[in-house]
This record gives sequence, C-alpha cells and structure tokens, in this order.
Amino acid sequence: MSWLSNLEEYAKSYRDSFSTNGFVEKNKINGPGMGAFIEYQNSKMMFRLINDRSQFEIRIFYDNSSDIDLAPILAFIEIEKEGQSIQVLSFEEKIKYWEINYDYKDPLKYLFESIEKIYEQLSDEISLEEKMKSYYTKRGDWLFPKK
Repeated sequence: MSWLSNLEEYAKSYRDSFSTNGFVEKNKINGPGMGAFIEYQNSKMMFRLINDRSQFEIRIFYDNSSDIDLAPILAFIEIEKEGQSIQVLSFEEKIKYWEINYDYKDPLKYLFESIEKIYEQLSDEISLEEKMKSYYTKRGDWLFPKK
C-alpha cells in the first residue's frame, strides 16, 4: 500500500462526518518520499490530512494561505472554555496547554468532535496569528530546557 492509499483507507471510516459537515476532497498528493496528503474543504474551512510516515496529522488553513496544526487550536478552545486568554497566561500557566495534543493514529476524531469550536476559532476577532505568537512564546524553553 502507498502512503496515500493508507490515508484514504483511514479517511473512509469518517465518510459520514465528511458528508454531514459538507467537506469535499479538493486535492491529494502521494509524496515522492515518506508521506502523502489529502485536502478537504467546506464553506467554512479547509484542512490537510497528512500521512507522515504512518503518523496522521491535521493542518488547518486560515487567511487563505497560512496553516496551523490542530493541537494549538485544541489548546485555544480549552483556554477559552476555562475563561482564559493565551495572551495573558504566564509561562507556568501555558504548560498545561502546551501538553494538549491529539492521537496521531486518529486525528479526525478530534477534528470532528471539536468542529463547531474550530469554526469559532477561525472566525474569532483575535486572529490566530496573534494567538499563535503568544502560544509559541517561550515554548522552546519548555521543550528544550537549559540544564
């Protein structure tokens, strides 16, 4: 099986969710190396489902050309659910949100469980660019602590 056929096989199990949410396949590429992707779009968003050496990832497009991994968006949703704002959190407060991730074997589960909240994030008055700048500030210090 190719990287793309593995991805297509995985996506088949979410056929109903794609249909219910109006997603159609826009593009797909079987990479020359170790990966493939399929792009999906509906009237509210576009995302890329990626097979990177049998790890499935999701990148969500915003501003027509920029994209963001699903994990920070899930973190932004959790932050706002708790009545917080990423822009004002301290380094210590951000750590629990940096730990938010999704299962690389089944990322579509997380996407479709949170789809309405993702739409809200994409249309929020505070841009994803601003949120990402705050999200990634000092994240490297957490990932790669100085000894």
